[in-house]
Amino acid sequence: MKKAVLLLAAAFLAVSAWSSLASQRVWNGASLNTDDWSDPGNWVSGIPQDGDDLLFAFSPQTTNVNDLQLSIKSLTFGALGSSFTIHIASSMGLPGIFAPASLSIEGTGIANLSGQTQSIITDPHGSSVTFRNSATAADIHLTNSGASGTNETLTSGTAFMNSSTAATATILNAGGTGENASGGTTTFSGTATADHAAITNGGGTYNGAGPNPTPGQLPPGSYGGSTVFRDTASAGNATIVNQRGMFFGDAGGVTQFFDHATAASATISTVAAGTFGYGVVEFHGDASAGAAAITNGGQTNFYDNATANNASLTNTSDSASISFNNQSTAGNSTITNTLGFVSFNNSATAGNSIIGNSSSVTFADFSAVGAAEITNNAGGSTLLRDQASASALTFLNNGGTTDGGSGGATMLQDQVAATEVEFSNQAGTVSGAAGGRTITNGGTITGGSIDNYAATVSGAGGGQATIAGGTLVDVDITNHGAVVSGSGNGRTIFVGSAGNATITNTGGAVAGATGGNTRFNLGNGGSASITNLAGAVVGAGGGETEFVNASPGTVTIMNNGAIVSGGSGGHTLFDNSNGSQATISNLAGMVSGASGGQTTFTSGSGSGNASLTNYGGSVTGA
Repeated sequence: MKKAVLLLAAAFLAVSAWSSLASQRVWNGASLNTDDWSDPGNWVSGIPQDGDDLLFAFSPQTTNVNDLQLSIKSLTFGALGSSFTIHIASSMGLPGIFAPASLSIEGTGIANLSGQTQSIITDPHGSSVTFRNSATAADIHLTNSGASGTNETLTSGTAFMNSSTAATATILNAGGTGENASGGTTTFSGTATADHAAITNGGGTYNGAGPNPTPGQLPPGSYGGSTVFRDTASAGNATIVNQRGMFFGDAGGVTQFFDHATAASATISTVAAGTFGYGVVEFHGDASAGAAAITNGGQTNFYDNATANNASLTNTSDSASISFNNQSTAGNSTITNTLGFVSFNNSATAGNSIIGNSSSVTFADFSAVGAAEITNNAGGSTLLRDQASASALTFLNNGGTTDGGSGGATMLQDQVAATEVEFSNQAGTVSGAAGGRTITNGGTITGGSIDNYAATVSGAGGGQATIAGGTLVDVDITNHGAVVSGSGNGRTIFVGSAGNATITNTGGAVAGATGGNTRFNLGNGGSASITNLAGAVVGAGGGETEFVNASPGTVTIMNNGAIVSGGSGGHTLFDNSNGSQATISNLAGMVSGASGGQTTFTSGSGSGNASLTNYGGSVTGA
């Protein structure tokens, strides 16, 4: 008892200098009965009233409970004071009143002069802390408890309103602990800012599966904690982490932006799901990702008219996904899709974004690629389907980088429209690596070009286009001849029609190098114009066009003669195909001893009604 009296006396002396102002209430924790704010024995000058300034300095009672609904101007932790933990109670400490307690700070906010960690915890069932006007949270540690009751949606939380700021606070929005229970929440509205706060949205923590989960059945879980930005609130330079659910069936933490709120320059991450719920970031209304850095192992979704603006977004797990929906846009963002998925749906657009893709990108519905720069790296693919569109841009499909590895690919199907688009299919970079690809199973390509590049490494595959369906209108296609002996050439394979495309197959660049190749497998030459160029040197193959079980339609073909003595000219081959209505010209060699262009009809083939003209070239087997 004597020791307690001495401690209380010391506490009184430590705070007496602060008690001269009538509106200032000083905590001394002197009550021997409770640690409640409603107990007058814990205050130097009576229970706090609305409009007061509160001071916590030195006290033997460092854990205390606000069991009032109170609006104050400021909360100060005095110099050389104790480290306090303040609970905002689940219910007020007044007879017959069961409403949750609350603390609203409406003046300057919190000032921590103690050099100690100061903590505020909103207990479950709806308790709250609110910062209004220009109040600051300073470096407080805030924990918003998750709901604990079954199906409970009465969340505990913290709200930053008007122009208040989270400053350098550390905030934890804990996940729910009961079945289908909601998590704790922090909300920013008005022009409030998260500033440089560190915010964690915890995942749900209810173990609905128990020790013996049923295979294939999703057990009940709980919801994660959340941070919400509304109006024109800003995430500032905050660091925000959205954790995954703790147990199978639990949802992950969530960060949401509504109205005209912005992620500004925040650093935001979502944790991968595994077998549990993933972390989530959402942008709604006219919200913006600003210049935020978003590392996404879970889900990042854009809705309505939201924009990714100048943000950087990176997928980091196989299950990670970034989606743009409604009329949202990727803006000027940089998207790195190392793993996972990126999708554009409804009428969303990729805007002016830069997308590096090593996994999967999809444009669906009426979405548009916009003026985006899309690079499909080895193993990455971009699919345009439904009525998606692309205009005046380049799809860069890089080649594979490992033996047996595939290159990047762009695929078109359904009623897709691509206008003045360049498809650049690069070669594999090592022996055994395939080149980049463009594949059409539908849609219309109008204008633009398809370039299939040859490999510079022996054994590596060249770029390739496969036209299995759809329509080509005024498209320029170039199949580049190999530049190294044994390396893959550029190639286009038609299973569908060439339309009125202009196709050039260039010759090989060195001895032993094959020329660019166009092959019709069951396809149709349409009214295309094809030029097969000669090899560049002796021993280099010329460009070649092949019809295998295919119809040339009314195609016009020019097989150029060799440009060096002993060199090879361009070549057209009909294998089990008929010349139909084709117009074919075999040109003479350009110098003495140079062979002319050549057309060959194998067994089972014939010239049909083709127009064949030899200007020093030759026709075999017609």
